[in-house]
Amino acid sequence: MSSNHGISPAEPLPLTTWIQDRISALYQATTEAAFNEAFDVLLHQDAQIYVNGARLTRVEYKRQVQEQKLVEHSATLTFSNAVQVQGKSVDLNETGSVGVFYKATIYENALVGAGRMTNIITSSLNAM
Repeated sequence: MSSNHGISPAEPLPLTTWIQDRISALYQATTEAAFNEAFDVLLHQDAQIYVNGARLTRVEYKRQVQEQKLVEHSATLTFSNAVQVQGKSVDLNETGSVGVFYKATIYENALVGAGRMTNIITSSLNAM
């Protein structure tokens, strides 16, 4: 008789969840090493990146995100919507296309009155 010891079989992680987790890790990274790792996991070396219709290299996009976080104390993310076109499951990951819409609120080190200065980034990311 076999037992799973109360652990249900692993299911593929939805692509929308994976993307949201990776974006959160990127904006909430508190060290350069953590940021670099999150960036590398999120974006493939050959990713095609467009910001407001302009094509950016991976290095340019990385620099842009780093500048948004330059004086970060902490960050919170809110995902307002996500859409996914299902592909197939590979190991425990789904494949396909996904689009997420989010707001990153970056609380800076500088204090203003009783609170921290904030930088609010509203963005979307489409990935395949």
